[in-house]
Amino acid sequence: MLVYFPFIYFSALFLYKWKSCKTLNVGGAILLLYAISSFFSIVLKESNYWPHGHFPELTLLPTLIYCGLLTLTILPFYNFKLDESVPVMDIDNKTFKIVSWLLISLSLVFIVVNFEGIIDSLRYGFLSMGFNDIRGDFYDEAADGVSHTRFNLSAAQYFINFSVVFSPLLLLFFFYSITFLHNSVLFNSSLILSSLVIVLYSTMNASRTQSFYWVITVILLYILFRPCMKPKLRRIINMSLIIIILLVGIYFAAVTLSRAQEKEFGAQGFLVYYMGQSYPHFVNVFQHFTFDGITIDRLFPITSKYLLGNYFDITQYRSMVETRIGAPVAIFYTFLGDALIDFGFVGMFIYAIVFSLICRNYFLANNSICKLSSLVIYILLLRQISLGIFAYVYLSIPSSVLIIGSIIIAEVLKRKTIYNNINIMYKN
Repeated sequence: MLVYFPFIYFSALFLYKWKSCKTLNVGGAILLLYAISSFFSIVLKESNYWPHGHFPELTLLPTLIYCGLLTLTILPFYNFKLDESVPVMDIDNKTFKIVSWLLISLSLVFIVVNFEGIIDSLRYGFLSMGFNDIRGDFYDEAADGVSHTRFNLSAAQYFINFSVVFSPLLLLFFFYSITFLHNSVLFNSSLILSSLVIVLYSTMNASRTQSFYWVITVILLYILFRPCMKPKLRRIINMSLIIIILLVGIYFAAVTLSRAQEKEFGAQGFLVYYMGQSYPHFVNVFQHFTFDGITIDRLFPITSKYLLGNYFDITQYRSMVETRIGAPVAIFYTFLGDALIDFGFVGMFIYAIVFSLICRNYFLANNSICKLSSLVIYILLLRQISLGIFAYVYLSIPSSVLIIGSIIIAEVLKRKTIYNNINIMYKN
């Protein structure tokens, strides 16, 4: 049965690369992530948890394209690693701290401005199991074209909410600081705690995806930096991350239980569908898709809206596509599914090939020496493929702000790089 094919394929490829690399690196972790998702696709079919009527009929061609293009985009991440053999370019710590405190301050401003809303959401969500109601308000507001929270936001608050998108950079700076710099515990703690602002933001619309994104990002960055960590530091980070991930997991579980109250298959079926829908939905959309022109509005939304002046409503766009092709698209079907909808069959192939070449060339050019400025761009590429297990991750205006802000920060850090190698020998 074809439903088993992606799981067997990604698992076999993971084991083959594990044997050749003899360690778990970021590329392997991404393969494992897609293997896990494929496993849940099997459970989804065998347990009859599919909520859209009959489970899609899986065919060979879209299955091979799904596995092939994902492999093409994942394999370049095997070419980038950090270990004691890779020299690290020193960074002016004063500049690093200024940028870090700026991002930390943005997170604190968001928390202060939205503190009452966050507390109300957490209280109502946990004590009254009301996350489902909060999510319902979010969907109603999205359909009405108003603010995507249950609170009326002023223009100032709207722009303040952009600050949460820098959570990935705060995580990157945290791992870089604890591994290569001698900064205080207070400073390092402020970095990782401030990165959790994206989880707090998700409580305001009872979303699970952003908290899951945070967990995936922190795990992948830990895998990237782990070979350079001292054993004592590694033990401390292991325990700290386990505690934080468990706390985020409690929120994730609470939202799942609450939002599953009105679901036919309960919390278990809701979770299985969440984790395993990407592959069957991709195949279903692939089989129903009809090309009706290229849409670039979602590729880099801030350009489309503010420079080109295009009005683009994602809800209306998805409704239009669903009506045309007769298949749901307001779902998870990986970033390949979004590329298919926006660019067509040929465009999807070109998109995957171009992304793979960008990653390959960038990693080969920056793998011999580690620079923080390079890592800033690296995390943008990493999020695309790892979080793309659900959908295209940069389809919102705030995500465009993250890209622009990251490029600016990378350039600032590049100019403040001190071109002296730090010889990392932490095995002693």
